[in-house]
Amino acid sequence: LIERALQAIAGTNMAASLAYEQRVRDFHSALRHYYYPRLFRDEVVSDASLGQRPEFRAMGE
Repeated sequence: LIERALQAIAGTNMAASLAYEQRVRDFHSALRHYYYPRLFRDEVVSDASLGQRPEFRAMGE
């Protein structure tokens, strides 16, 4: 019981772990949607498009 309480405080409980894994999946999807057109359709990479790259946020926002 104490261990679960400490995990919840630290953000390492099961719910937090599952939420983190979902953020990783979402980020990976965003990376694919950003890079695949540039890699496979020869779309131009510009300074402006680089500024639109997805960024991973370890903590939920």
